[in-house]
Amino acid sequence: LATIHAAAARLWTNGIVPDWAAMRQGAARRRVSLPGYAFERTRHWIDAPNAAATVEAVPTEVQPMSQDRAAQAQHLIREVIAELAGEALPDTAAGVSFLELGFDSLFLSQLSQVLLSRFGVRTSFRQLLRELGTLEALAAHVAPQLPEVPAPVAAVAPLAPAIMPAAALAAAPAALVAGAGLEGLLRAQVEAMSGLMLAQLDALKGPGAAALPAPVLAPVPVPVPAAIVPVPTPAPGPVPETEMDSRFRRFTAGGKPVSATLTAAQEGLVAELIGRNRTRMAGSRALTQRYRNVLADPRAAAGFRREWKDLVHPVVCARAEGAYIWDVDDNAYVDLVNGYGVTALGHSPDFVTDAVAAQLRRGFPIGPMADLAGPVADAIAELTGHERVSFTCTGSEAVMAALRVARAVTGRKRVVAFAGAYHGGFDEVLLRGVRRGGEPRSMPAAAGITEEAVANMTILEFADPASLEWIKAHAGDLAAVLVEPVQSRHPGLQPRDFIRALREVTAAHGCALIMDEVVTGFRVHPGGAQALFGVRGDLATYGKVIGGGLPIGVLAGSARFM
Repeated sequence: LATIHAAAARLWTNGIVPDWAAMRQGAARRRVSLPGYAFERTRHWIDAPNAAATVEAVPTEVQPMSQDRAAQAQHLIREVIAELAGEALPDTAAGVSFLELGFDSLFLSQLSQVLLSRFGVRTSFRQLLRELGTLEALAAHVAPQLPEVPAPVAAVAPLAPAIMPAAALAAAPAALVAGAGLEGLLRAQVEAMSGLMLAQLDALKGPGAAALPAPVLAPVPVPVPAAIVPVPTPAPGPVPETEMDSRFRRFTAGGKPVSATLTAAQEGLVAELIGRNRTRMAGSRALTQRYRNVLADPRAAAGFRREWKDLVHPVVCARAEGAYIWDVDDNAYVDLVNGYGVTALGHSPDFVTDAVAAQLRRGFPIGPMADLAGPVADAIAELTGHERVSFTCTGSEAVMAALRVARAVTGRKRVVAFAGAYHGGFDEVLLRGVRRGGEPRSMPAAAGITEEAVANMTILEFADPASLEWIKAHAGDLAAVLVEPVQSRHPGLQPRDFIRALREVTAAHGCALIMDEVVTGFRVHPGGAQALFGVRGDLATYGKVIGGGLPIGVLAGSARFM
């Protein structure tokens, strides 16, 4: 119809007036007011016909997704757990509580978020600890809420046929017989259009005009290709997957389960501890409870379990000095962890507090460079042996800056780190390493961290000769190797030869060796573990101990990278 209208318009513009009445015969028309001249700013819209009106609605039958929805839900949840944990649940785990399987609060929070995002099923952390605390119970809760999948439709009702002249309909089958495949289809289309144009010309001539015969195209032989016999592909077997040792380690199927119930002796001990806690730490308990709804501190729920929930609260401290800290109830504690690595000289040493007080009296201008920046950078360069120094606010920021610098200088993306290490609190280093089919794979360690955030990180086993071989094989694609020379979680492991081998491989292939000394720096030696091992990285990160408790981070390195 559009072709006929276009042809009529061309005839009219060339001075030939078509028989408009004949063209409109049998069709309903309506008049639309149009603007009198081009600059009359009035719009006249003509609604397009509803294309969907010619399609006959086909009722869709919806049938249950499975005869046993609980079994299907359990299968889907198993897949989610395997994806998050890096290892599949054993067949015997369906009735075992998540706590017995070793799932911690971080993992259960991830599981809750995935169930919501993937299946639209809401579950709370408390439910996963209680009434939904097993795979069977969770599957029974999820199954009724899973979306139903429509059953496959056997046949689709044909669309309403378009009106086509008889000549075109007669030509199309002949063309389809003449050829096969794409050639036949094109031939059919050409002949159909030829017949349609002839019918349009007949309509323009008016009633009673003789119709021209439709041209018949000579058939062109088309070679028929030999039939392709499909080769059956064997179904892939299960890919073995193992999780590397990590501070973010999750469930292990072969690990020793935690008992879901306490013995009588254990219950008695817990009751005694709760009684002593209520007497000695009433202030910490009261402050925790008072600000629980407003203060989002994960330590207020760390290690939660129903049997000892009254013991789950942080120690709220009021002061610290030397090796001791005092809580709000005036209980004194020996700080065995040294402020998590900050207080190598103890809490609040006099020379530090005096220097801070003096600077506070002088003021601290925000924005311009401080007069102490240059002298402190010079002192750090002298102690560490690195050429250049830059300051950040935290050790995590120093590691972030080191990765960015390494990628900018090398033009590469991938960074290798090692299982069991800790490199800060930003997304890219909060990951776990697993081996799937023997190949290393990185996975997010916490809810809210996307797979894309860790996509350019590879986790390998620390101090393992096989890891060194992997780095040698892929060194040309690596921007950096990030390593704690002595891991803060494994202080007894001091692999000097491994660190020296990393230095040789990275130097030979132009990728950066980043020594993360946020924990080890300035403790065992003024130059850190690098000076102790006789290895100097291209970049090194420091923090914590430099500020004596105040926020600071340092990125130091060679002139090539900085």
